[in-house]
Amino acid sequence: MMKERIHAAVADGTLCALVQAALLPLTACADFWPSAVSYQTPSHDEATDKWTTHANGCSTTASHVDFPATVNYDYTYYDRSAQDYVTTTVVCQVESIWINGEYGRYPSLESVSIGNGISSVYFNGCAALKDVELPDSVKSLSLLTCKGLTEIALPPHLTNISCRGCSGLTEIAIPDSVLSIGSEAFWNCSSLTRVKTGDGVTSIGESAFSGCTGLAAM
Repeated sequence: MMKERIHAAVADGTLCALVQAALLPLTACADFWPSAVSYQTPSHDEATDKWTTHANGCSTTASHVDFPATVNYDYTYYDRSAQDYVTTTVVCQVESIWINGEYGRYPSLESVSIGNGISSVYFNGCAALKDVELPDSVKSLSLLTCKGLTEIALPPHLTNISCRGCSGLTEIAIPDSVLSIGSEAFWNCSSLTRVKTGDGVTSIGESAFSGCTGLAAM
């Protein structure tokens, strides 16, 4: 009897729909994300009804990229009462940016603008990057081996910073909100001549300024 019911469910498509609903509760349209930026599939916090995502890629040919703090997402789910799939648009908060430019992945990227509301920013190996516009919302910043970067204005609420391998960076002013400069935070910033530390800095990690051969004042 059970086998007959399962076969009947398969025949009229009911079982297939239920399986699809269980396995594919969230799908993304291929043309959904803005063309210049790609994101992880959003997550949903049922307690707050908040949708969040993270930027993890951008155009490999663009010289400038805007990273907005919110993006729209087409959320598709199976409505059991309607026995059909329904698509609705939700607003997602972009919490972080993680761009890995190693192996020459982003050779043309020279400038980026970060939307207010994004709290964590990470760029690695973006050799041509020289202009980074940061909002006050950024609390964690990692710019690694961005050799074209010569200067950067840090946001007032920043708590973590690393500019390891940014050999073109000439000077930097660390805000009062930073309490500790981590190990190798400015390792091999060979063009760095001046560092202004805020009143909040109480500790400096091992080799934080190793390889900063031009550093004359702190």
